[in-house]
Amino acid sequence: SLSKEEAFWGVASYGGRQGYAENLLPLSRERWQQLVAALQRESYPSLARPAITVRNTACRVFPTSRPFFLDPRRPGEGYPFDYFQNSALWTGTPVLITHVSADGAWLFAETGFVAGWLPALDVAWADEAFQQAYRTGSYAALLRDEVTLRSETGEFLTQTHLGAIFPVVAQTGTELQLLVPVRAADGTALAHSAKISPEAAAIKP
Repeated sequence: SLSKEEAFWGVASYGGRQGYAENLLPLSRERWQQLVAALQRESYPSLARPAITVRNTACRVFPTSRPFFLDPRRPGEGYPFDYFQNSALWTGTPVLITHVSADGAWLFAETGFVAGWLPALDVAWADEAFQQAYRTGSYAALLRDEVTLRSETGEFLTQTHLGAIFPVVAQTGTELQLLVPVRAADGTALAHSAKISPEAAAIKP
């Protein structure tokens, strides 16, 4: 749904400003040109593929985990004010992937509230079978931070936070049974079952 200018607004916003790298030294022009080239703007959009996040992940303005600071000598600039950090997505956020970075390591995603670049390994492709299984019609929202979700056999699935939402497949007085998305070896999404106490999650209205 985004135009090229809307998707890659960071080029216009920061291209004319002197940025600073993680070592707080000026970002070179060559490095900036590499960042812009990684966007592959000429071929956008190149995909329209539904997916889901399988980890808590950063949503970035450019396809890089390296920060972009403004002049650290000025108050309110420098670390930790990373201008490439657009938002954060919790595990289980549905996304639409519309583009891929030049190296394939990052995917451009649209969500219901933000758009930006996600690490490819933090996303799994949601085929029709997964989508149907994941739409249970009943959902739970987490009520606190740093909640670990484990599989039925006790294996770690994810650790997520206040406000994360997962489908409910069963409910008793002592626990909720949720579906948690994980990434298969081929990049597709699988739904694993996890149990959680009602103190840590509540049915979403």
